[in-house]
Amino acid sequence: MKAQDKISKSKNNNHFVSRFQLRRFLCDPPKNKPGRYFVWVYSGDEEPQAKNIQNVGSAIKFYGESDDDLENAFSDRESVYGGVFSALERLPDDVTKYADQLSDLCWLFSFRTRALREKLKLGITSTVDRVAGSVTAGRLHKRFSTQIDARLLKIFDEKMIGLNRKQKAAMRRQPEFQKSLLVAKHQANEFLRSEEFASHFRRILTSFGLAARETPALDNEHNRVLTDMIATGERCPEKLRPKRWYPMVSPDGLFVLGDSGAILANNSGEFSPFIGMGSNADCLFLPINPHVTAVGIFSENCRIWTEEDIVKGTVSSSFENFFANRYDQKLRTLAGVHLLRQNIVTDAQIDEIVNGFWQSK
Repeated sequence: MKAQDKISKSKNNNHFVSRFQLRRFLCDPPKNKPGRYFVWVYSGDEEPQAKNIQNVGSAIKFYGESDDDLENAFSDRESVYGGVFSALERLPDDVTKYADQLSDLCWLFSFRTRALREKLKLGITSTVDRVAGSVTAGRLHKRFSTQIDARLLKIFDEKMIGLNRKQKAAMRRQPEFQKSLLVAKHQANEFLRSEEFASHFRRILTSFGLAARETPALDNEHNRVLTDMIATGERCPEKLRPKRWYPMVSPDGLFVLGDSGAILANNSGEFSPFIGMGSNADCLFLPINPHVTAVGIFSENCRIWTEEDIVKGTVSSSFENFFANRYDQKLRTLAGVHLLRQNIVTDAQIDEIVNGFWQSK
């Protein structure tokens, strides 16, 4: 990779979409704007803009407060793949030669994005919010009442510290002890059934959800995982590698670049980022440039995809932006309709978590 593709340590603007990808979707530089390298940026219903790639697919201190070591490490590792992209631009049919490299690159691209980080946060907060919204006094009592006896006995045992086993057993047989236990159990059940406890429990969950949105803990953990990936040279898991690859060519240069890494698709026409759909995927798309997309096949009965399918999949699996080498009213319409902040955890999975939470333990 060229030296200018790396960010110096004096800068805080970290790219989570590789600039060697963005450079393959360049548009003509707008008049009266400094810089040479621009792409059209589409963001939902907003008017598309041609922006310098220095400020595209990036965020301030995305990789942490210290320096840009992590982004530079990504640049070093991704530079190995620059030759693969160049080869596929010249001879798309050579895609089968680079199956391993393409799988590893999809894995790397998908992990480093802000899309993954934000969707993890959305998954956590959506689940917590759903649990909070399902709280009722009756549910809380059913969920926790089975724990009352064990908890009360533990409390009473703590008050009998110093007594031996026989003395404790004798104490438990005393009428006064039995009466105290029944009173405490009654009070505990009444509290669990109360709206006061339900309101308190909702506030706890809501506070946890807010903290999950605002705390840097998940960002820091994401950066730690990324650092480990680079340090260990982690590769795409075998079960997520396509069985074969073929090139999809667009003579008119219709393909675009999303901000979620590679794209998974199934035969029903559902799309998701590479990390998200898992075993339900039938194929994988990796846009190389406006004219070439590498298509990885997981299922032998995979449907035939069109250029329009791949563009729609790229747009609908993006988190907040996608990038193109042109202004196109059709792309603007697609952005307004299909550019969604999809949750990495589906509604069905959230429902399963919520139902599991309310099961008596």
